[in-house]
Amino acid sequence: MRQSDNKGHIQQLESILDSVPVAVLYCEPFLDHEKVTDFRYIWGNNMAHELLTLNPAQVQEMTMLRLYPALVTNGIFDRYVQVYQTGESQRFEREYPIGTQLRWVEVSVSKKYDGLLITALDITDSKHRQHILEQKGMLRRINQRLEGLRAIDQALLSPRSTDQSPLLMAMRHINAMVPCERLTVFWIDESKGIATAECRLAEGVLEANPGVSFSTHYLLDLAQPMGQATYFPVMRPDTAGIPPELGLYGRGFRSLVVLPLFLRQKCIGAFTLLSVVPNFFANEHLEIAQEVASQLAIVLSQQHLDEQINHYTEQLELRVAERTREITQLSAMQQAILEHAGQAILSTDIHGVIQTANQACEKLLGYTAEELIGRVSHIEFTSADDPIPLISYRQTESSGPASDFFQLALASQGYFYSECLAIDKTGNAIPILLATSILQDNEHNLIGYVGIATDISALKAARTNLAEKDQELKTFFEGALDMHCIIRSDGSIQKVNQAWEMTLGYSAEELVSVSLIDLVHPAEQASVARNLRDIIPHHPIRCQINQFRKKDGTYRVVEWNAVGVNKIIYASARDITERQEAMTQLQKLNQRLQLATQAVGQGIWEDDLANNRLFWDQRLWAIHGFEHEQPDWSLTKYMEIIHPDDLPSFLNNSHLRVEGNVISNVARIFRPDGVIRYVESKGLLIRDARGNPVQGLGVAWDVTERIEAEIALRESEQRFRQIAENVDEVFWIYSADPYQLLYVNPAYERIWGCSSQALYENPASFLDAVLAEDRPLAVAFLQRMQSGQEVEVQYRITGSQPGHRWVSVRSFIKWDDNGKPLRYIGIANDITSQKEKEIVLQQTLDRELELNKLKSQFVSTASHEFRTPLMTIQSSVDLIRWYINHPAATTHSSILSHLNIIQKEIQNFGDLLSDMLTIGKIDAGKTVFQPYWMDMLEVCRQVIATHFSQQGRTIQIRVFGTPGKVFADAKLIGHVLVNLLSNAVKFSIDGVKLFLTFQKSQVTIQVIDDGIGIPEADLPSLFQAFFRARNTTGIHGTGLGLVIARQFVELHRGSLTIESQEGQGTTARVILPNELST
Repeated sequence: MRQSDNKGHIQQLESILDSVPVAVLYCEPFLDHEKVTDFRYIWGNNMAHELLTLNPAQVQEMTMLRLYPALVTNGIFDRYVQVYQTGESQRFEREYPIGTQLRWVEVSVSKKYDGLLITALDITDSKHRQHILEQKGMLRRINQRLEGLRAIDQALLSPRSTDQSPLLMAMRHINAMVPCERLTVFWIDESKGIATAECRLAEGVLEANPGVSFSTHYLLDLAQPMGQATYFPVMRPDTAGIPPELGLYGRGFRSLVVLPLFLRQKCIGAFTLLSVVPNFFANEHLEIAQEVASQLAIVLSQQHLDEQINHYTEQLELRVAERTREITQLSAMQQAILEHAGQAILSTDIHGVIQTANQACEKLLGYTAEELIGRVSHIEFTSADDPIPLISYRQTESSGPASDFFQLALASQGYFYSECLAIDKTGNAIPILLATSILQDNEHNLIGYVGIATDISALKAARTNLAEKDQELKTFFEGALDMHCIIRSDGSIQKVNQAWEMTLGYSAEELVSVSLIDLVHPAEQASVARNLRDIIPHHPIRCQINQFRKKDGTYRVVEWNAVGVNKIIYASARDITERQEAMTQLQKLNQRLQLATQAVGQGIWEDDLANNRLFWDQRLWAIHGFEHEQPDWSLTKYMEIIHPDDLPSFLNNSHLRVEGNVISNVARIFRPDGVIRYVESKGLLIRDARGNPVQGLGVAWDVTERIEAEIALRESEQRFRQIAENVDEVFWIYSADPYQLLYVNPAYERIWGCSSQALYENPASFLDAVLAEDRPLAVAFLQRMQSGQEVEVQYRITGSQPGHRWVSVRSFIKWDDNGKPLRYIGIANDITSQKEKEIVLQQTLDRELELNKLKSQFVSTASHEFRTPLMTIQSSVDLIRWYINHPAATTHSSILSHLNIIQKEIQNFGDLLSDMLTIGKIDAGKTVFQPYWMDMLEVCRQVIATHFSQQGRTIQIRVFGTPGKVFADAKLIGHVLVNLLSNAVKFSIDGVKLFLTFQKSQVTIQVIDDGIGIPEADLPSLFQAFFRARNTTGIHGTGLGLVIARQFVELHRGSLTIESQEGQGTTARVILPNELST
């Protein structure tokens, strides 16, 4: 019946397994000398047969390798063997050819009984769905990658579309695709052999020029093959090829990618990626880095080219500015010549339109310079019989052609020199001697003409009245302020006027007897001789400057013009020594001013208040953020860029409201790029005769860093005061020279109990609070500090609290650049609690030493106490052995006697061990303390009845007060009573008393005897382990009973005291705190 039931159950189980969608197989191994060679198919469900594509009859008694020989090559058979041998189950996924299809199967193998149970689940559909999801995820990542690369391309290829560096923008996009902790782009400086970081993205923060560099040989070693990334998946402290100066491992990084950046087959830099995770970078990350490397190299190179172009542009602007200054100086010199020359000087363009005219023209022609400029010079001949040209100045250009003779002379000779008639403003014809020359630019192109006219009206009048006019001419010649002379082309002087005599100190006769060349400075003689010989005879020279020697040997600077007529040279000169010196000084002053303002970063401004025009130099435009000069710049426009909050202060200190001539202002301005800068300006006002300001001159410079530093300093000082005034330590600062207190925080008054003001008035007043015996330490501290030592000292002060306080004082010294003390800084801490802890610690240490001493004594005494009974026992054993070997009539009683001795010593030895174990438990804190409300009187009676009723001794009990229950541990109290009563009985003959006194707050137990008592000298040592009074020799005892009793009493928060006199008895008193029960 049982077999049929089992068979039915098995059939039901097989039916259930046949219906599940999981293939189930069971097989047993073939063993050859305990080695598995194959597995035999035992049973499988329908799903297993379907997967095997065989019917049940075909697979019965088949082996696994016959069914699937590939199990050996694909390693599955080894897995089966391993499961069978180890008993550990395995699970894996494999793709199998089932029929004409490849199917994914999840296989589980486990050992059951003496075979393997194999289950297989077809997961082909889930694998297909997983593959589709992976493809979608891959497409999504590819799209994200393409979008990131497109954003990087836009950032790199459009660098000027934003103010931010294209490299920095690209780094952020790269980091979105490669989410590592740090990305850095390096530039190689071949001249220095250093690779320097151009930009970095560290933990999401972009940095330009972060200041990181390393030697290029590390990078160049990694640059082969070109463009390939070097990957360090797991960095170690000693990984080769990584620059140690970067300290990457010490900063927590564990994986590194280095990608050299090449441009035109040359390594110009590197792109690095860092992560704190080992093996962080996947192949996709490396591909992204390689894809952006070429763009990074191009933009990195372009960025450096832009920097070079900016540098060259700045140099060019400096050269242009220098050339502009030279032109300005030359223009000033030309203007000075025009203003001071005695001849009328006009310049025209190539069409004859007057461009400039000096003041002498006004005297000659009656026109002002402003009236002449813009008119057209017209030359014509009045008639064929009169060859003197007639020059007029008209509003518009004449329709008729100019004189051919005039044009021919200018074209052939480059100048025209002739007597002419000039029509003045009133229409009168003024005879002049005109010298006209052409003007050319640096490429010798004709740009205009210049004419020098000398009024020869007097000369013409002299023709009609020679004598009179000759005298007039002589008077004019001699009385002229300018130096006039007539010389030959060889330099010999024919005639000079008095101005020569007054200027050089020679007489006219002395001058006529020498050559003009001899009067010139030796270094300039050759040039002057060439002019006289070769140049002046052909065309005049003007504005020639040379040094002429005076009679006293000194030299004067002379500016002269000369023209040659009929081999005679007429020269007009003027002493410009003072003017030249002034100009030289002015030039030097201007150069020094320019250098000084450039050195300190200042710009120069000029405010034309009359015309509301504001003029700046290039430096000032740059300070305010303008790339170019702004047209029609004025103070009104300038005030538009001043911060509104600073405008009232600016106006109060401007020319509009100041009473003096000094202007000083500091104001915030808005630059065109939106940046706010602080600008400080200083200047002087120039006023007219009425006292009204007409002009302002001054300098201005950017003081943003200084103002921000001052603000930061004030904030730092505020924070310092907030910290210093709220800490518990005393903080003070003394100046070195003179020695005086600069600052002390409020903690001084709290700790010292003295006024801070008194310390400011007398820096040594803090010594008044120092204890007299510690004051020399404090004085020595000050002396050593002032000698340049950093000192630490501890001393006591009376302080603001009762009793003295301990303070620890330390000093620090701030030195100046010359190594001399500048400030003495000190900190004082109240260490009273620390000192008190040190005292407690010392006391604890002393107690520990005492305990160690007691322990040593305990070991020594315990060794003795153990050895004594053992020796007694050994001796008795030896005697008993002897008695046994020598039988006699008396040996039996002797053996019994020694056996009694052994029994007694064993009992004593047991008492000793019990006491020592009890002390050990007490020291280890393992004593069981279980108090409860107990009847103290009943406990005392039980102790007496149990331990002392057999000894034939009477113990008298007396009770005082009302007996009640006591909260105590009856076992421990019983041990205390046994010990005290045993001592009383042992050391007395009779008369032991036990007194119990019950009070409201305590219970007192007194054990009184009239025995031998205790010597007074031994009383302090009674509670030391193994101590016994000197009068107890011969009386058994361990010296541990009182020690144990006292410990048990103290567990009850009570006390045990002994009062005794030698020969008169002893009283042991136990006091236990208690609340009496009702």
